[in-house]
Amino acid sequence: MANLTVINQTHYDCIVIGAGIEGSATCYQLTKKGVKTLLIEQFKLGHDRGSSHGQSRITRHAYLQKHYAMMMPECFKTWARLEQEVGTKLYRNVGLLSVNGPPYKDYNHRGGNLQDMNKPIELLTARQVCQRWPGFSFQPEMKAFVDPSGGVLYADRCLKALQLTRIKVCYWSEKQPGMFSNYPCFYFLSGKFEIYGLPTSAEYPGLFKVCNHRGQDFTDPEERRTDYTEDIDQLKEFIKEHVPGLVPEPAIIENCIYTSTPNEEIILDRHPDHPNIIVGCGFSGHGFKLAPVVGKILSELATGEKPSYAQLPLRLQIFQKPGATAKL
Repeated sequence: MANLTVINQTHYDCIVIGAGIEGSATCYQLTKKGVKTLLIEQFKLGHDRGSSHGQSRITRHAYLQKHYAMMMPECFKTWARLEQEVGTKLYRNVGLLSVNGPPYKDYNHRGGNLQDMNKPIELLTARQVCQRWPGFSFQPEMKAFVDPSGGVLYADRCLKALQLTRIKVCYWSEKQPGMFSNYPCFYFLSGKFEIYGLPTSAEYPGLFKVCNHRGQDFTDPEERRTDYTEDIDQLKEFIKEHVPGLVPEPAIIENCIYTSTPNEEIILDRHPDHPNIIVGCGFSGHGFKLAPVVGKILSELATGEKPSYAQLPLRLQIFQKPGATAKL
C-alpha cells in the first residue's frame, strides 16, 4: 500500500470554488466576518477562461430590474471602501447614457427606478444627445437619459483588490483622435440592437469599446473559436448608423463569456440536495456590477444568516416546473 503524505490539515469554515469576481467578492465578505475561508481556482489568476478577465466594465445605478437597482448603492459604497483599503483607483465616473427606442420599456423602467431611489437623472431628447456628443447619431423618436453615477470599473484592479454565452468584445478607432475622450458610457436598446460601450478603454487607450449584449446562444468554454462573424457584422452596422465618429471596422476583437439563464436572473441559492453547498451562477452579464452585494449574499447564505436582500427572484426554484426536483 502506498504511503500518503498529508500536506495540510488546516480546517476551514467555508470553501469558495472559483476565484473570479463573484468568488473573490464572496471570500472578501466571509473574511470580513472573521470566517476562515479557502479560495480555490483551477487556473492562473487573471486567466481568460471565464467572465472576469479584462480591464473594464460598465457600472451604474440605472437597472431594468428593481431588485438589482436596489443592490447598486451598496456596490458603489463597497468599491469606494476597497479603493481606500488598497490605495488603488477602481472606478472612473464618466456617466451612463441610456438610449431607447419605442415602446421605451428600458427607458421607463430604468429611469423610473432611478427616480424611485432618489438618484440623479438627466432626461434628454435625441437631438440634445447628438448636440452634446456629436460622435453619436440617433433618430428623433429615440428617448434618452443620463445616469450621472455611471462609469467604468477597472475590472482587473477590482478582481485583485478582492482576492456561458460568448460575445465579441470589439475596440474601434476614432476617426478624429480624442473625440470620444470625454464621452459617457452608453447603453442602447431598440429593435435588433442591444449594445453597450465604454469610451477610451483602459485596455487600449484611444479606442472605444463597443459590444453586443446578445451573443451566440451556446458556446463551449474550452473551445476558443474566433469565427463568429454575425455578431461583428451587427456591430459594424450599429457603428455606421449610430456612432459615425468611429471607424466602422473593429481595430481589435476579443472573446468574452457570459453564463446566462433563460430569464437573465442570477442564481444565489442552496443546493436542493446538499444544503451545505451554496450556488452562485448564471450572472448573465450583470456579475461585475453586482459583485460586492452578490458576495455579501453568498457569504450570508454560507454562514446561515438571513440574506440582506430579498432572495425570491434569485432562487433555483424559478426554473422548476411544479413537482420537479432541481438538478445541478
